[in-house]
Amino acid sequence: MTEIHRPHRFSDRLDAEWQHTATARRTVRTIHSWAELVPTADAARFGQLTDAQELIDATQRADGDAGNSLLLVLVELARHDALAGRIVVQRLLPGLISAAAKYRFLSEAGDPAEDAVGAAWIAIRNYDIARRTRHVAAGLISDAIYLAFRRDARRQLPAETSTEPRLLGERVACPPSHALVELADVVRTARLAGVALHDLDLIRALVCTGSPGAVARQQCVTPRTIRNRRDRAIVRLQQALAIAA
Repeated sequence: MTEIHRPHRFSDRLDAEWQHTATARRTVRTIHSWAELVPTADAARFGQLTDAQELIDATQRADGDAGNSLLLVLVELARHDALAGRIVVQRLLPGLISAAAKYRFLSEAGDPAEDAVGAAWIAIRNYDIARRTRHVAAGLISDAIYLAFRRDARRQLPAETSTEPRLLGERVACPPSHALVELADVVRTARLAGVALHDLDLIRALVCTGSPGAVARQQCVTPRTIRNRRDRAIVRLQQALAIAA
């Protein structure tokens, strides 16, 4: 029987995954640990939460500046914590689906939400939290849609070149959107195949920064350590993709 195409089946899977993640004990413990890392005004909020959905509810527009500020804190945490990134992605998901809908004809995945979510991870990691402090959700959605669908439509500069995922360790300038879509597909397949989140997080960080040295500075380790972790992560990704093929 031919499968009936459901436009948002990818987002349905994300929502189902979120229902489990939001209330997991490990999730709640991690959120409580953030109380020591965030501004004093938000510390009590993180320490008292009973599930991750409460964080999303607190970042909605109805909470005004307080909600926007809390989302900015989560974006900053997401630079080093995959759970914080997942919370931000779930917060953005309705807006991503709505904004991506008109780009279905450009989506290699068939569901533009898949491309938009993959690009959102990169947008979160690259967000300038020091200068872009207002309308954070709208800014992230705009960045993700640009990365996923619009950048390739702009006129490429002569110096721009296509970048393959296997060249993650080399510094590149502005990979075109089709490369981001390819990366998002690789990461998505690897995650479904069971590759650890810390490996996928490292791959995203390398793509965002462009070099092991930059990631090493962020994580306070040596570039050699990052290169070794990258090599092991790539092997695991290759194995996962071989199994999934």
